[in-house]
Amino acid sequence: MKDKIEYIVICISEFAKRHKLTMQQSFNYLKRCKGIEFLNNGYEVEHLFSIEDAIDDLTLYCQKYGGNINSLYNSTHKNAFKHHHKRKDLYR
Repeated sequence: MKDKIEYIVICISEFAKRHKLTMQQSFNYLKRCKGIEFLNNGYEVEHLFSIEDAIDDLTLYCQKYGGNINSLYNSTHKNAFKHHHKRKDLYR
């Protein structure tokens, strides 16, 4: 059980890195798009592959369940861009 939990946490972290998300964003996305379920139910097979392959599979699986990582990425970065410019205006 401990190995499975560690594996899932690593996958959430690596998914976040690959898609330039925070850990919280990654977890929320994976939970909403059944990625956590995929990792939990598919652990016996998926943990035998490289993490890169597992993240590829995870990304495709989530896309099947409504996940659109590109729109999430763009939305996240648009909001960060807006926030950055609002803060910049404070110092003028």
